[in-house]
Amino acid sequence: MISISLTGGEPLLRPDVIEAILEEMKWRSVSIVTNGALPLVDFDVRYFISIDGTERIHNRIRSMEIYKRVKQNVIDHPEKDVVINMTINTLNYECIEEAVREWYDFARAFIFQFHTPFSYDDNSGLFLSDTEWFRMVKVAKRVTPFKDKVS
Repeated sequence: MISISLTGGEPLLRPDVIEAILEEMKWRSVSIVTNGALPLVDFDVRYFISIDGTERIHNRIRSMEIYKRVKQNVIDHPEKDVVINMTINTLNYECIEEAVREWYDFARAFIFQFHTPFSYDDNSGLFLSDTEWFRMVKVAKRVTPFKDKVS
């Protein structure tokens, strides 16, 4: 094992556990997956921050006004070893380009994944239809100028 990712709940609620893991696993690469609502501690790790789109879309999906706090926490993070992680769904697929522009200067990279239903009878309305998928591909093509940071 050469790499460890600490995921939630919210790992930053337990900095003591993070410190213990870092002490025990000194020779391993450690990353923390977080919603970014708590200040990012200088643990010398890579942070993966979950962002759901632009401020309006992110706050709508999260059902709370936290976008500005998350962005400020990233800006205030001394290491700047931050990767933006965005799950694409029917609520945010049209704002990918704008979200990348908003976060470009603060992130080392961007990762996009797609909402995956838990079952075939998923009725959340978040899974992209074929039409939405093709529209999203057109949007994604406009992001190619940022290809040095997008995967």
